[in-house]
Amino acid sequence: MKHNKNMLFQFGILIIGVYLMGVGTSLSLSSTLSGDAVAFLWDACSTKTGLTVEMINTIFTILLLTIVVKFDITKLGIGTLMCPIIQNFGIWTTNLMLSTISITSGIMDIAIGLIGISILSVGCGIFAYVNLGISAYLGTGKIISEKLNINYGLVIVITDGLCFIFAAILSQSIAIGPLIATCISGPLIDLTMRSMPVFSKYRKGKNYENNISM
Repeated sequence: MKHNKNMLFQFGILIIGVYLMGVGTSLSLSSTLSGDAVAFLWDACSTKTGLTVEMINTIFTILLLTIVVKFDITKLGIGTLMCPIIQNFGIWTTNLMLSTISITSGIMDIAIGLIGISILSVGCGIFAYVNLGISAYLGTGKIISEKLNINYGLVIVITDGLCFIFAAILSQSIAIGPLIATCISGPLIDLTMRSMPVFSKYRKGKNYENNISM
Protein backbone atom coordinates (compact mmCIF):
# COMPACT_ATOMS: atom_id res chain seq x y z
CA MET A 1 0.00 0.00 0.00
CA LYS A 2 2.80 2.41 0.92
CA HIS A 3 4.59 1.63 -2.34
CA ASN A 4 1.41 2.37 -4.30
CA LYS A 5 1.02 5.71 -2.53
CA ASN A 6 4.62 6.59 -3.33
CA MET A 7 4.09 5.73 -6.99
CA LEU A 8 0.92 7.82 -7.15
CA PHE A 9 2.76 10.72 -5.54
CA GLN A 10 5.60 10.44 -8.05
CA PHE A 11 3.09 10.26 -10.91
CA GLY A 12 1.37 13.42 -9.64
CA ILE A 13 4.68 15.27 -9.55
CA LEU A 14 5.44 13.94 -13.04
CA ILE A 15 2.20 15.44 -14.35
CA ILE A 16 3.02 18.82 -12.77
CA GLY A 17 6.55 18.82 -14.22
CA VAL A 18 5.53 17.90 -17.76
CA TYR A 19 2.57 20.31 -17.69
CA LEU A 20 5.00 23.08 -16.74
CA MET A 21 7.14 22.08 -19.72
CA GLY A 22 4.10 22.70 -21.95
CA VAL A 23 3.34 26.04 -20.28
CA GLY A 24 6.96 27.13 -20.66
CA THR A 25 7.06 26.07 -24.29
CA SER A 26 3.92 28.06 -25.12
CA LEU A 27 5.06 31.20 -23.27
CA SER A 28 8.54 31.18 -24.78
CA LEU A 29 7.21 30.63 -28.31
CA SER A 30 4.69 33.47 -27.90
CA SER A 31 7.54 35.97 -27.48
CA THR A 32 10.15 37.14 -29.98
CA LEU A 33 12.74 35.06 -28.09
CA SER A 34 11.27 31.88 -29.65
CA GLY A 35 12.08 29.52 -26.75
CA ASP A 36 14.76 26.84 -26.72
CA ALA A 37 16.26 25.18 -29.80
CA VAL A 38 13.77 22.31 -29.91
CA ALA A 39 10.74 24.56 -29.42
CA PHE A 40 12.20 26.92 -32.05
CA LEU A 41 12.27 23.99 -34.49
CA TRP A 42 8.69 23.00 -33.62
CA ASP A 43 7.53 26.55 -34.31
CA ALA A 44 9.42 26.75 -37.61
CA CYS A 45 7.98 23.42 -38.77
CA SER A 46 4.50 24.53 -37.70
CA THR A 47 4.78 27.74 -39.71
CA LYS A 48 6.16 25.90 -42.74
CA THR A 49 3.63 23.04 -42.77
CA GLY A 50 0.53 24.67 -41.30
CA LEU A 51 0.32 22.02 -38.58
CA THR A 52 -0.07 23.04 -34.94
CA VAL A 53 2.89 23.02 -32.55
CA GLU A 54 1.17 20.20 -30.65
CA MET A 55 0.99 18.07 -33.80
CA ILE A 56 4.64 18.77 -34.64
CA ASN A 57 5.60 17.79 -31.09
CA THR A 58 3.71 14.50 -31.43
CA ILE A 59 5.28 13.70 -34.81
CA PHE A 60 8.81 14.36 -33.52
CA THR A 61 8.10 12.27 -30.43
CA ILE A 62 6.87 9.30 -32.48
CA LEU A 63 9.91 9.45 -34.79
CA LEU A 64 12.38 9.62 -31.89
CA LEU A 65 10.53 6.94 -29.92
CA THR A 66 11.02 4.62 -32.89
CA ILE A 67 14.78 5.06 -32.49
CA VAL A 68 14.64 4.48 -28.72
CA VAL A 69 12.49 1.33 -29.09
CA LYS A 70 14.79 -0.08 -31.76
CA PHE A 71 18.06 0.42 -29.82
CA ASP A 72 17.19 0.43 -26.09
CA ILE A 73 13.59 -0.02 -24.98
CA THR A 74 14.64 -0.07 -21.31
CA LYS A 75 14.91 3.73 -21.38
CA LEU A 76 11.15 4.01 -21.75
CA GLY A 77 8.61 4.30 -18.94
CA ILE A 78 5.23 5.78 -18.14
CA GLY A 79 6.77 9.26 -18.23
CA THR A 80 7.85 8.67 -21.83
CA LEU A 81 4.29 7.87 -22.87
CA MET A 82 2.63 10.62 -20.86
CA CYS A 83 5.09 13.41 -21.70
CA PRO A 84 3.78 14.42 -25.17
CA ILE A 85 0.14 14.19 -24.08
CA ILE A 86 0.50 16.29 -20.94
CA GLN A 87 2.93 18.73 -22.56
CA ASN A 88 0.58 19.29 -25.48
CA PHE A 89 -2.25 19.95 -23.01
CA GLY A 90 -0.05 22.51 -21.26
CA ILE A 91 0.70 24.18 -24.59
CA TRP A 92 -2.97 24.21 -25.57
CA THR A 93 -4.27 25.66 -22.30
CA THR A 94 -1.56 28.33 -22.20
CA ASN A 95 -2.23 29.28 -25.81
CA LEU A 96 -5.89 29.78 -24.89
CA MET A 97 -4.87 32.06 -22.03
CA LEU A 98 -2.47 34.03 -24.22
CA SER A 99 -5.18 34.54 -26.85
CA THR A 100 -7.00 36.77 -24.36
CA ILE A 101 -3.94 38.91 -23.65
CA SER A 102 -2.65 41.77 -25.78
CA ILE A 103 1.15 42.10 -25.63
CA THR A 104 1.95 45.67 -26.63
CA SER A 105 5.20 46.25 -24.76
CA GLY A 106 8.61 45.03 -25.90
CA ILE A 107 9.63 44.61 -22.27
CA MET A 108 6.54 42.52 -21.58
CA ASP A 109 7.29 40.40 -24.63
CA ILE A 110 10.86 39.68 -23.44
CA ALA A 111 9.65 39.06 -19.87
CA ILE A 112 7.13 36.47 -21.07
CA GLY A 113 9.84 34.76 -23.11
CA LEU A 114 12.27 34.60 -20.18
CA ILE A 115 9.53 33.39 -17.82
CA GLY A 116 8.60 30.73 -20.37
CA ILE A 117 12.18 29.48 -20.69
CA SER A 118 12.48 29.42 -16.89
CA ILE A 119 9.23 27.48 -16.40
CA LEU A 120 10.27 25.07 -19.14
CA SER A 121 13.58 24.44 -17.34
CA VAL A 122 11.90 23.92 -13.96
CA GLY A 123 9.43 21.48 -15.52
CA CYS A 124 12.29 19.61 -17.15
CA GLY A 125 14.08 19.37 -13.79
CA ILE A 126 10.99 17.93 -12.08
CA PHE A 127 10.41 15.48 -14.93
CA ALA A 128 14.03 14.27 -14.79
CA TYR A 129 14.04 14.03 -10.98
CA VAL A 130 11.02 11.75 -10.72
CA ASN A 131 12.67 9.47 -13.31
CA LEU A 132 9.63 7.49 -14.47
CA GLY A 133 10.90 7.21 -18.03
CA ILE A 134 13.14 9.40 -20.15
CA SER A 135 11.68 11.56 -22.93
CA ALA A 136 12.07 10.57 -26.57
CA TYR A 137 14.51 13.43 -27.27
CA LEU A 138 16.72 12.73 -24.27
CA GLY A 139 16.51 8.99 -24.85
CA THR A 140 17.73 9.39 -28.42
CA GLY A 141 20.63 11.49 -27.14
CA LYS A 142 21.57 8.79 -24.64
CA ILE A 143 21.57 6.13 -27.34
CA ILE A 144 23.80 8.22 -29.62
CA SER A 145 26.14 8.85 -26.70
CA GLU A 146 26.40 5.15 -25.84
CA LYS A 147 26.66 3.85 -29.40
CA LEU A 148 29.31 6.36 -30.51
CA ASN A 149 31.02 6.60 -27.10
CA ILE A 150 30.58 10.39 -27.01
CA ASN A 151 29.95 12.48 -23.90
CA TYR A 152 26.18 12.81 -23.38
CA GLY A 153 26.38 16.54 -22.72
CA LEU A 154 28.23 17.02 -25.99
CA VAL A 155 25.60 15.01 -27.85
CA ILE A 156 22.83 17.25 -26.49
CA VAL A 157 24.78 20.38 -27.44
CA ILE A 158 25.18 19.00 -30.97
CA THR A 159 21.53 17.96 -31.32
CA ASP A 160 20.30 21.28 -29.91
CA GLY A 161 22.63 23.04 -32.33
CA LEU A 162 21.24 21.04 -35.26
CA CYS A 163 17.68 21.86 -34.17
CA PHE A 164 18.61 25.55 -34.09
CA ILE A 165 20.24 25.43 -37.55
CA PHE A 166 17.29 23.61 -39.15
CA ALA A 167 14.83 25.99 -37.48
CA ALA A 168 16.80 29.03 -38.69
CA ILE A 169 16.78 27.64 -42.24
CA LEU A 170 13.05 26.90 -42.20
CA SER A 171 12.06 30.19 -40.61
CA GLN A 172 14.77 32.22 -42.37
CA SER A 173 15.43 34.03 -39.10
CA ILE A 174 17.72 33.90 -36.08
CA ALA A 175 16.24 33.91 -32.55
CA ILE A 176 18.15 34.79 -29.40
CA GLY A 177 15.90 32.66 -27.19
CA PRO A 178 17.68 29.34 -27.87
CA LEU A 179 20.99 30.96 -26.89
CA ILE A 180 19.53 32.37 -23.68
CA ALA A 181 17.94 29.01 -22.89
CA THR A 182 21.30 27.30 -23.25
CA CYS A 183 22.80 29.67 -20.67
CA ILE A 184 20.07 29.55 -18.00
CA SER A 185 18.36 26.18 -18.42
CA GLY A 186 21.17 24.11 -16.91
CA PRO A 187 21.47 26.12 -13.67
CA LEU A 188 17.68 26.27 -13.25
CA ILE A 189 17.30 22.54 -13.78
CA ASP A 190 20.08 21.87 -11.26
CA LEU A 191 18.48 24.27 -8.75
CA THR A 192 15.14 22.54 -9.18
CA MET A 193 16.68 19.14 -8.54
CA ARG A 194 18.49 20.35 -5.42
CA SER A 195 15.32 21.97 -4.08
CA MET A 196 13.39 18.69 -4.03
CA PRO A 197 15.02 16.59 -1.28
CA VAL A 198 11.65 15.01 -0.52
CA PHE A 199 12.25 12.75 -3.51
CA SER A 200 15.69 11.56 -2.39
CA LYS A 201 14.29 8.26 -1.12
CA TYR A 202 13.12 7.47 -4.65
CA ARG A 203 16.52 8.19 -6.14
CA LYS A 204 18.80 5.79 -4.27
CA GLY A 205 21.86 4.93 -6.30
CA LYS A 206 20.71 6.92 -9.35
CA ASN A 207 22.48 9.77 -11.09
CA TYR A 208 19.85 12.17 -12.38
CA GLU A 209 22.33 14.22 -14.38
CA ASN A 210 22.31 11.60 -17.10
CA ASN A 211 18.63 12.31 -17.69
CA ILE A 212 18.69 16.11 -17.88
CA SER A 213 18.71 18.50 -20.83
CA MET A 214 16.49 20.84 -22.79
